[in-house]
Amino acid sequence: MPFLCYGYAAQYLSASLMSVVNALTPIFGTAISALYFRKALEANKVFGLLLGLIGVAVIVGFDPEIVKENNLLAVFVVMCAPICYGIVSVYTQKAKKVDPITNSYGSMLMATLFIAPLLFFIPPNSAEDINWIVVASVIALGVICTGVAFLIFYKLVDDIGMPSTLTVTFLIPIFGVFWGVIFLDETVGWHTLIGTVLVIIGTMKVTGFTLKTVVKPTS
Repeated sequence: MPFLCYGYAAQYLSASLMSVVNALTPIFGTAISALYFRKALEANKVFGLLLGLIGVAVIVGFDPEIVKENNLLAVFVVMCAPICYGIVSVYTQKAKKVDPITNSYGSMLMATLFIAPLLFFIPPNSAEDINWIVVASVIALGVICTGVAFLIFYKLVDDIGMPSTLTVTFLIPIFGVFWGVIFLDETVGWHTLIGTVLVIIGTMKVTGFTLKTVVKPTS
């Protein structure tokens, strides 16, 4: 589901915006976990959740292209991706433990089986549009950015737990904006920078992330 959401939204939204929205994963995960386990959220987590949503609102609300091209539907679709990841973060707390390799290929296999029937309704582009660059890109996205990434992800979940693993979302907006500017010539406005900062701070508040958790004393 998250890949379908990103695939649809990528036709209308910038890579910068989508990478920032992805950083909402721990925020949605915390909110969904609180609802599922019926636990009251601490004030700082509620504050972080609001900051994250305000950050996205700043990016979207001050982007003239989104309003002009009527791409608000794509914004709501792409926000479904971190919501899905949030649901997964709750599920992993209740599900039976599975080793990382089984988890990875099991996820990819089931995703393939669920998505395959869509080929009858949404066929691929014509053969003229398929070249070695397209094929190499699909393989890179599928094997490296998905398969290998999932192996690392589930291994981290197994070793250090879901909350710590999700802190990787701090890096995604930074690199997403950077690669968008370098390779896609995307323009980063003041609203994108401010919104990104708000989302990252909100995520830090929700996860309780501090520099002390990264920089450990040597002795």
